[in-house]
Amino acid sequence: MRPSMQSRLLAAIALLFVGLPVAFGQNKIEQSRRICYGDYAFCSAATCTPTNGQIRVNTETGYAYFPAASCTCPILQGLDEVEVEGGNMLGSCKPPNANTVWSGFWPHPTTPQQLADWQDVAAPGLICGKDLMLGNKSVNCYSFSCQRAGTINGVPVANCTCPIGETFDGTPITADTAFFTQAGQCSVNYCSQYPVSDPIGFDDFTQSGQCFQWPQDMSSKFVPDKLAGAVFRDGGAKKGE
Repeated sequence: MRPSMQSRLLAAIALLFVGLPVAFGQNKIEQSRRICYGDYAFCSAATCTPTNGQIRVNTETGYAYFPAASCTCPILQGLDEVEVEGGNMLGSCKPPNANTVWSGFWPHPTTPQQLADWQDVAAPGLICGKDLMLGNKSVNCYSFSCQRAGTINGVPVANCTCPIGETFDGTPITADTAFFTQAGQCSVNYCSQYPVSDPIGFDDFTQSGQCFQWPQDMSSKFVPDKLAGAVFRDGGAKKGE
């Protein structure tokens, strides 16, 4: 990788950790970012299956409908980030009932994955470039409702229904958009398997296959930036207050 491209990749990863404010702009949904605590579905390394149905997604002006996908994700416990006005959330970290969890995000260099029979294995980041023309087949599973589905090989899991080809603010993604995913162990073959992904708003990510290995001390380096400006739970103090 050329140094300039490596710098762009690192910049893109940094933007993903702060909710893509530069790539896609601040808006009401992004301003509803919260840090929650408890059980949540971590879907960043999952692939999904289209349901042939539709899912309603919160937007800046109301709602929009997108093709739906079903994703099986491990349930983790701890801190996670969501947008309580985004996805199909209801304005609060609290799930509607005991059988439900929200899908959230937190930096995890390893996670239980279906491709490893639900063992906790490395989840490096992969760039699926615009050359693949698959941006509108990527899946956004951030801030959506999931149903608890028991355990698989001892790992608690949830079934999440998430939109295909949708950004974090309820707008469509074009096919020629590059995206970032932790699914597939950096195999480009997984780019076409409806991976849970984050769109990348840079035109020069044209080629696929760039693999990002998480630093061992990622928590100390990435978490403070990710939390900046976020609000703990519902109306709690901002970080540093």
